[in-house]
Amino acid sequence: MKKLSKIILIFIFSLSFVSSYAQQESAQKLANQEKTIFKFVDNYIDSIPHSTNSLIVAVDYAINFAKDSTTKSQIAGYLFNKFSTSTIMGDETIAVYIAKNYFLNGLLPWFGQGGMALLRLYTEFNENSLIGMKAPELNLNTADGQVLPLTSLKTRYTVIYFFDKDCNVCKESLPTLKEIIKTYHHLSLEVYAVYTQSDSSSLNQFLTNNFDKQELTNWHFVYDPTMESNFYKLYNVLVTPRLFLLNRDKIIIGRNLSNDALKKLLSNEQKAISDSYTVAKTFVEQYISLFDLKDTSQNKEAFEPLFNRLSTENLDMYNAAFYQLFEYLATQEEQYMKTAAVFLAEKYILPYKQIWFNDWFLYTRIPETITKIKNNTVGSTIPSPTLYTSKGKQVTLEQKKSKYIYLYFFNPSCAICKPFSEEVKKIYRDLKKKRVKVIAIYTGTDIEELNKYIQSEKKPWQILFQGTNPQTPLYNYFEISYLPQTYLINRDGIIIAKGINTIQLLKLIK
Repeated sequence: MKKLSKIILIFIFSLSFVSSYAQQESAQKLANQEKTIFKFVDNYIDSIPHSTNSLIVAVDYAINFAKDSTTKSQIAGYLFNKFSTSTIMGDETIAVYIAKNYFLNGLLPWFGQGGMALLRLYTEFNENSLIGMKAPELNLNTADGQVLPLTSLKTRYTVIYFFDKDCNVCKESLPTLKEIIKTYHHLSLEVYAVYTQSDSSSLNQFLTNNFDKQELTNWHFVYDPTMESNFYKLYNVLVTPRLFLLNRDKIIIGRNLSNDALKKLLSNEQKAISDSYTVAKTFVEQYISLFDLKDTSQNKEAFEPLFNRLSTENLDMYNAAFYQLFEYLATQEEQYMKTAAVFLAEKYILPYKQIWFNDWFLYTRIPETITKIKNNTVGSTIPSPTLYTSKGKQVTLEQKKSKYIYLYFFNPSCAICKPFSEEVKKIYRDLKKKRVKVIAIYTGTDIEELNKYIQSEKKPWQILFQGTNPQTPLYNYFEISYLPQTYLINRDGIIIAKGINTIQLLKLIK
């Protein structure tokens, strides 16, 4: 009996060993099979251009290439892990796509670690703030209790910065972040800085310790006193710091950024903007040549289709193109070009200030240029800045005794001015007989240079200048980008002609 029992035990042990060996062999075979499948998947995915749309199409193909649900689940799970742990920004979008379209909807079984709960948690914390999505609105409080919506920041770029005063990484990285924001402020960049705790007094203390008043210009600090905004879930704020970059439409173009990644992204954006202005500059002259702007009815035909297209398709290119168009037209000598510049500004730029971020261009350059163009148009009253003789006597351009005044703007350094003044000198007596008063206006501010010119040239006409320290430069009043420049005005100060030589002058005063 004992012998039989021993034989049976040996037999049972042998069976167990064989069974265990068979299971191990089967598991090893399965592991090798999975390894082969995953290698195939990796090779295929790596051959696809790394863009979200292309990779989503590739993911669908790779998963559905398998015939049975088990293999499909293995491939889908492998790809989810690949993209959810990727260090490439934007790959989270593909991981969320896989989770939603294959596992959370019950299409395939999930065998991953942590079960469905972990998969659902990952999805819920990432699905609202993916690259290319509109940033979820936040209506958080400033330290003084005012509600400041995220969308109230009307800037080209917005950085959302989630931080905690007790976070060591936040403390270490803040000086570098401040420097980055300062460096790229010219791009119209501001920070919506979200303090992740609910205590306003500690936020105020943080601001006192880390920012001076000038630095706060581009920073907007907010917090959630009730912790009901759900910002931590909307933006996956499980740790701090968290950095996001939004464009002018509050679309997320960078997420979970390091300082270095933010700087690189802003540098790329700056280059793209600069490139758009370069492209626009090369395009402008050729584009304008397609239209006869002497016929003012063609102004609308020239600019409206371009405005309609760029303002809806590419706002950065609209900014670049219409900036360069205005600058080109406004600086041409021909009056019809300047008239077109005014038309362009008043109809296609100034009514759309909300989509421009160049305050100097909008509120200084354009208004001053339009005023100058209108004030220097034939038929307008000549601008009347304060002018002086070289001895300091104040003079105005109102000369009721003369029938005409011939203004001649010059500078001793201008090579063409000297021979031109000799031409004026030749006809000076004829001009005097016809009651034309010649006034030369020196465009510089160096009194020594002016006195030296007066002594050496001994011109028979009056020479004036604006003084050594004018509040408003002469070129802000008159169109004197090119010298010599001339104006013919009547006794009432009305501009009769502009940019005329001595031959044209004599014809006009007959």
